[in-house]
Amino acid sequence: MIFALASFLVLCFSWTFLTGNYIPAHDTLHNFDLFYFFYNQFYTTGHIAQWMPNYTYGLPAGYWQIFAVSPTAYFCMLMGFIFKIPNALFLFNLSFFLENIIFVYGMYLLAKELFLLNSTRLFVCLSATSIHAIIGQSCFGIQIFYIFPLAAFCLLRFMSTKNPTFFWLCGLTVIFGAIGNTLYFPFIWIVALSVLFIGFTLKSTNPLKPLLSLKANNIALGALFIFMAACFYLTISELPHFAQMPFRADGKASNSLGMFLTYGDYLDLKKLLTWSIFGNNWSFYIGMIPCLFFIYALIKERSRKFFVFLSATVVIACLTFAGIVAVFLYFFPGMSLYRHLGMSYDLLKPLLLICAGFGWEYFFKHHDSKKFFLLLCLPFILIILTDALGISREWLAEISTNKALLKSTLFTFDVSSPLMRLCINAAGLLLVTTLVFKKTKRIEPLAKSILIAVVLLDIASFEYAIYQNSQSYLLPKSSPYTYTLNAAPLKYQEQRLMAPLESRPKDAWKLKHGDEAGYIFYASAYSFIGYEPCESSARQDFVPYRTIDILPIKKLFNPKNGYAIFGCSAPKMRLVSNVIYAPKLGDMLATLTNTDITNAVILSDLSFSSAPQSLTNPKPPLDQHITINHFDSNKVELDVNVPSTHDAMLVYADSYHHGWKAFVDDREVKVNAAYGAFKSIHVPAGNHHVRFEFSNGLRTWCSYFIAFFGLMACVVLIFFMIQASFHKHNQHNK
Repeated sequence: MIFALASFLVLCFSWTFLTGNYIPAHDTLHNFDLFYFFYNQFYTTGHIAQWMPNYTYGLPAGYWQIFAVSPTAYFCMLMGFIFKIPNALFLFNLSFFLENIIFVYGMYLLAKELFLLNSTRLFVCLSATSIHAIIGQSCFGIQIFYIFPLAAFCLLRFMSTKNPTFFWLCGLTVIFGAIGNTLYFPFIWIVALSVLFIGFTLKSTNPLKPLLSLKANNIALGALFIFMAACFYLTISELPHFAQMPFRADGKASNSLGMFLTYGDYLDLKKLLTWSIFGNNWSFYIGMIPCLFFIYALIKERSRKFFVFLSATVVIACLTFAGIVAVFLYFFPGMSLYRHLGMSYDLLKPLLLICAGFGWEYFFKHHDSKKFFLLLCLPFILIILTDALGISREWLAEISTNKALLKSTLFTFDVSSPLMRLCINAAGLLLVTTLVFKKTKRIEPLAKSILIAVVLLDIASFEYAIYQNSQSYLLPKSSPYTYTLNAAPLKYQEQRLMAPLESRPKDAWKLKHGDEAGYIFYASAYSFIGYEPCESSARQDFVPYRTIDILPIKKLFNPKNGYAIFGCSAPKMRLVSNVIYAPKLGDMLATLTNTDITNAVILSDLSFSSAPQSLTNPKPPLDQHITINHFDSNKVELDVNVPSTHDAMLVYADSYHHGWKAFVDDREVKVNAAYGAFKSIHVPAGNHHVRFEFSNGLRTWCSYFIAFFGLMACVVLIFFMIQASFHKHNQHNK
């Protein structure tokens, strides 16, 4: 029942976030914007979004699907679709709750594999129950490490049983964790897993030989791994070639060594110890008792398994220090894509807890009359470390020079304060000391119970601190903006605007511009707001290369032409009666700069052949008779009346992509690259029904394969987690 107890605690700690509308901040808000976009499309149409019309003039959605929609999110989206749950924020938070449960389950399996004592397994699992950065930083919080224990368990099972099934399960687990996650996280997992693999197989000969087995399950799982890895790569590889990445070096995915080492913060021993004992902005907390047993393991434990996990801990810690070890790891395959080294410390949490588990196991397995005295001496080691690293000096200097702070620190009862957590740990250790000196019978069972209780109270205090800090993000039930969190059909915006005009986008804009401390405004926010700006004030991680080529025209040369082309001073969907031929980019820019082309579309030599020659002769502007009948992320349907004896070109100021197909009265027509960046088609005179559809070929199939794999893997995991909740433990039989 260990896992059931740990899961219940996670539920208790998560309850307020599941039942309240806490508006996320920072990177979690970025993830929610994307989750809302994909859930909204699935909820209203039953399909996965393949195109993002509100993101920098339109982008293929596959990359962001991989980035933002995790396996637990697919499960929650399906439940929301089946049970008609419109509240996207509730489902979003529910997916993070399930990720916390998966993390605890992985720690539970890993503890069962490594430790014999049930008390060690309980200690490790309960220490892992603290929820992680649901509001502020999901990417470098729970998502950087939640799947790692499960992958490490599969790898250990492969090395202990030589069963290749577990090797492929380890690989599939990494893919599972990479879905809906920051795309360079798998490389740091592979670094840590490689250290474990090398450590456990250092003296083995041909450790990978079992993979050559011709058994059906080995071949099937190997094929599934290769297939899913190919789908994953095919999906994420398109966008960096379609669009520039302004926030990367030279607009490319990989980082220079300088950016790799310096982008973001870095970690040091002072920060690591401070955050381990006192916590750090909701995302990293170990607790004093696990820290004490980690130190105890360093002093006493000499097993090979411990040193292998310690080696992985040291490697990841040195990576976050951004020093010499980090330089060597930069050349590890894929690590040049990585950045934010200093924010990778959360991956240390499962490794530190496992190492602490070794300390607990050694302490209670070995009968040593002096071990309790050694345990009671460890807090003094922590005190010396805090003094040596300047942690205590800074705190003491602050409260000694501020009488009001000193008074509030000493005389204000706050169960969530770091001082209260220190008092809880001190009281527990003092109670254990009393038992030792009184030579109480059955001291070890009592000591275990006291220490487990201290761990629970410690975590509860930290979780209450999270709850208090998060109240400013709680949206009142009476808020008039709550409805914007619900899925709703996507509405077509006739032209790009300086500010939203319709009620729902206006209210969603107000919701996002409320009290959001530390909020970074990403362009993904427009997908939640349901609004396309003429001038984006958001961070744009991707801008289509074709758009970049003509972007200077928007302001620097001919604003009238520029704003019309980009759908700002003119509708995004418009009829023009003239075609101008410009075979090269320079010719196109010159035409845009010097000619009034509000009634003309410029086509390159690649698409000019599909435009009738009659449209190359100057003609007066056309009356605009365009009615939008249907609009979603993958399809646009409209009725067009060309009031002329001549044909016309329908221009749509949305990014050109080879995956777009167009149909006029159900007859497919060629989609041209208007102005080299947007879409246009030839429409004959008269009334016509026009349909634009986006299908990205194999990548569309891959998006559904990835969703199905993530969903089914999540269902299987939930089944095994339910089964584990009712499993009875026997510490003498692994």
